Amino acid sequence: MLLLSQKMKERYDAEKTAVLVHGYGVHMPDWEWIVWGKPQDRVLGRASRGLELACANDADLLYVGGGGSSKDGELEGQIIYEHMLNHANELHTFNICERGDAMRILTKNTHVDTHSKNTFDETMNFMRLCDARGIENLTLVSSPFQGPRCQKIGDTLRILYQNVALRVATITADTDPKGERVSHVVIVEPRHPMNPHVRRMLDIPKEKMSGFGAELDSLLARYA
Repeated sequence: MLLLSQKMKERYDAEKTAVLVHGYGVHMPDWEWIVWGKPQDRVLGRASRGLELACANDADLLYVGGGGSSKDGELEGQIIYEHMLNHANELHTFNICERGDAMRILTKNTHVDTHSKNTFDETMNFMRLCDARGIENLTLVSSPFQGPRCQKIGDTLRILYQNVALRVATITADTDPKGERVSHVVIVEPRHPMNPHVRRMLDIPKEKMSGFGAELDSLLARYA
């Protein structure tokens, strides 16, 4: 048993690892809080959490998304990456990156995605690059409220790849948008009787959502 554990440890130590930092709209008023947090208070955002994980695991790839928004001609992924470059030393100053070299990872092992338009595309393009590089230990980093959806996307794509060695895990930041909490996330598993109805609800066009919501409130008043 001890020999098996040692072999497993050697395998994991030898595995290539990759970290995906999911993007966030550059025009959002809480952008700095969600993306970077306050490392001086040991509160990490998406990018600072991702960089901390990349340092701790000496990641072979740090992937920064995406292309869903832009500001002054610069796309979301590039803006996040530049912010990470400008503030990376904070993680060492406040003893958050106790292992690894943040600047080395940012300058040598980082891929900036400026093409993906949403969370699914970011994850898919990240996994494609990992597959091409032979990386099988993948970590997705986002905000707590978005974590369950990120894991669902990761597992969906992992199963499609049919690679039993591929592992995908989601680790979240410490920061959520104001008023949004992971406790507000509703998960409706396939075996739940409301699952097919909820899935249909998600296909309702935005312009019809207000009317549907009003009618649904009337039904809920009768049954809930």
